[in-house]
Amino acid sequence: MEPQAEQHEVRWGAALALVAMAISVSIATVLYVRARSRAADVRAAVEQLDALCLALVLHHDAVGRYPSSSQGLRELWGLGPETLTDPWGHAIGYSAASDQQSFVLRASAGIELASTQCTRGSTPDAAAQPGM
Repeated sequence: MEPQAEQHEVRWGAALALVAMAISVSIATVLYVRARSRAADVRAAVEQLDALCLALVLHHDAVGRYPSSSQGLRELWGLGPETLTDPWGHAIGYSAASDQQSFVLRASAGIELASTQCTRGSTPDAAAQPGM
């Protein structure tokens, strides 16, 4: 009778090994998808800051200054509340210099874009992207 009991334990051990392997693969898949999603969110935030930067340059061209920090991004033409939040749902930060001739845009995750990185007619070459 002992050989049958031993054989039953071996089958149980193999089943546990398969379950452990399936769980490991599932966890790895979830982590991979989350990492890809975060990278996509960072790219979306940078593109959003690029678009806001262009809108700010057009505003400067039209009125000779950037909006003050107190006026913020809402002074830009046609921007609704959804435009003013980053992919993580946080408000996009905007600070203008006291002379209103430069600014800094900020999104979550430490992403920043300064007016010096913004050029007319093209997107900035390098927004600060931590971890990228």
